[in-house]
Amino acid sequence: MQQMAGELAHHLGKRATDKPLSNCWLYGFLKRWESRISTLKPSALDSNRAKHSTPEIAAKYF
Repeated sequence: MQQMAGELAHHLGKRATDKPLSNCWLYGFLKRWESRISTLKPSALDSNRAKHSTPEIAAKYF
């Protein structure tokens, strides 16, 4: 997130470089938006679904 924000700030002309922003920026951002941001734990993929998800099947689907 820090890297994307740094790149965006650089693209918008708000920052001289596209390097990631500092941890202080990140913690301030999270504090300002804590009511609208949440972390989600990824759910485990069913083993049968994982076995049958091949690149060929995905290509056929799309």
